[in-house]
Amino acid sequence: MREYPHLSLAQVYAALAYYYANQEVMDQEIANYQAEFDALETNATTITQK
Repeated sequence: MREYPHLSLAQVYAALAYYYANQEVMDQEIANYQAEFDALETNATTITQK
C-alpha cells in the first residue's frame, strides 16, 4: 500500500480477488506479455549490435 497510496484497501482487495478468480487467464496474459517483451528485447539487441 505504501507504493500505491492512491489505491484504497478495497481496491487492492478487489484486484486480488479478480486475479485469484481468473488466475489461469491472468497468468497466461502475463506470460504472453513477457514473451512479447523478450522477443522485442532480443530484436532490439540484435539491431543495435549490427
